[in-house]
Order: sequence, then C-alpha cells, then structure tokens
Amino acid sequence: KTIGAFTVNANGDKVLFAPGNLQATYDGTNWTWAFAANQWDYIGNAAGNTSLTASEPFISENATVDLFGWVGASSAFDGISKFGITSSYFIGYGNVAGESMKAEWNSENLAITNGGTYAWRTLTADEWYYVFDTRKVTVDAFFRPQGLGNVNGVKGAIILPDGWDDSVHGGFVYEGGSSRINVYSDATTPTWSQMEAAGCVFLPAAGFRYVTSVLGVGMDGRYWTSTAYPSVGTSAAYLMSINMAGDLLRIGANDRYAGFSVRLVRPVE
Repeated sequence: KTIGAFTVNANGDKVLFAPGNLQATYDGTNWTWAFAANQWDYIGNAAGNTSLTASEPFISENATVDLFGWVGASSAFDGISKFGITSSYFIGYGNVAGESMKAEWNSENLAITNGGTYAWRTLTADEWYYVFDTRKVTVDAFFRPQGLGNVNGVKGAIILPDGWDDSVHGGFVYEGGSSRINVYSDATTPTWSQMEAAGCVFLPAAGFRYVTSVLGVGMDGRYWTSTAYPSVGTSAAYLMSINMAGDLLRIGANDRYAGFSVRLVRPVE
C-alpha cells in the first residue's frame, strides 16, 4: 500500500509517503522495524515510548517505540541508540552544527519488514516546507494543501496530494483554526478509505517524548526532518510540527534528545 504523489522541490521530484509512522519493536532479543498498520496508528504514552532506558537493551520491557531522538554523525551512540532509541538526556546526541545524521532512518540502514524493496528515507526540512507551504494543489493558489483532521477518532493533519481536485473529492476544509477540522471515518461521505485511495496523507498528533515522559498526545505532533540545525554549538535539528489549536505544519527546531515521530518517503518510480 502506498499513498499519492507529492512534489518536494522546484525540480519537480516526487515522492510517495509510507503508509504509517515508523515503529521499532523489541522482542526480548532483537529490534525489528516496520511501518504502522494504519496512517492513524501511534503508540503515544503507552508502554514502549515510556519504557526507554539509557543502556542496553534501551528498553525495560518487550514493546514498540515510535518516538525517536535525532542523532548526529559526531555522536558516540552506536547500535540501536544511534537511531534515537535511548532515554539519555541531552548529552550524547552530537553537537556539531549542520552535521548529517549518524544513521538516517532509511531502508539502507533499516530492514523495514513491511517496506518492500523501496528506497525509503526522511524528508529534509526544505522538502517538508515545499510540500506544505510552496506546493499548491488547487486552482486557487491562496490555499495551502493541508488541513486539520480527525480520522477514525484520531486527531492530526491531512496533506492533499498533487493533482487534488476539490470539485471531485469535495468539501475539504483547508488550513484554519481548531474549529475547522475534517472528520473522516467509514461512516462519513467521503469515507477515509476513499480519501486515502485518492492519495491523502494523515499525520497523527502522536505527542512527543522527553526522556520517558510523553506529552501532547492528541494535540501535538512533531516529525523529524533529516536536517541538522545550522547554528554553531547547538545540539538541535529541524522538525515539522502539528498543533491542533490551528497552527499546523510548521518548520521549527528542537533539541535532538526529544523523541518525535518519523514518517518516511520513497521516490516515485
């Protein structure tokens, strides 16, 4: 299953989004990676995200994690911790401005069990910005191609794909305040299944993790980019954020030790 095409830069390069947020599961011996079964699925403040530790095996029970720290190339973290699965606080994530990630969440580094043979990767900050702020999908260029959403009872943001025709799919409420929410389920018209088949991407407001505390579930979603913050001596990286109060899909920066969601993309082939 893949989601509709999205242009990510002025060159016209297009990507498809993964069908769910990235997850890592520990079975008592090994870590395995997979995409969530549905676009609206997330772990939140349940066991997994709240069970991380600062040493091997970096989790206190067999569980699934989907909020990861951002680890720079200068970091000494190794093994699973280089993918941000650790409760270490602040120190250790790398402190070099503008550096690359030590181990990008891509299919070259991760065997994603339900990811096929595709070249999955994380969007850069510029690409995220292009998707939701530069790219236009309607005849009225005033409208940005996204809005707040509630999909099967889960709050988040919906991004419309290239070629979206609102006269066909109908009634989408574009970016606005918290009262302007697009609600979809199997009982709505259109249904979420129809919206998804038309190429819509849903990014759940899965909250964010500081050490082992998960906050903002259902109101706040934060998704890492692959781009480090450029200021000298700043241990930070860029993210894309969702705020259900109405300030959705914005680029910002945060400390690398914070645990955020990851949604991968692959090239259109």
